[in-house]
Amino acid sequence: MKTFETKVKGVMNVLLDIEKQFGTDVPVSMVSILLMVPLDDSVSVQKIRRTSSLTEAGVSRVLATLNAHNLQHRRRIEKLIEIFIDEKDRRYRHVELTRLGRDVVKKLMRHLDTWDV
Repeated sequence: MKTFETKVKGVMNVLLDIEKQFGTDVPVSMVSILLMVPLDDSVSVQKIRRTSSLTEAGVSRVLATLNAHNLQHRRRIEKLIEIFIDEKDRRYRHVELTRLGRDVVKKLMRHLDTWDV
């Protein structure tokens, strides 16, 4: 079993890896929203908006960045999510992780899976 300090160091290393890969301008809210998306399923944009502490516009900006859209004046990152329209009701959109997104989340979760705090 890992000690608390070892786990904290592991999480810090993951966050540093994210910073190295995507730049220092990646906010914690981006990682937070990334963690709201299930590994092997999708989640509705509405659910993310209800769960997040960000405004609707804030969630939309983070999703656009994670999906590498509308980044004309900002850092371009590899796609971590895919956004698609609900086939049954085209008014709704859903989000799922790309392979890279799953890898980033799994790497973070490896350090969190045995927390005994």
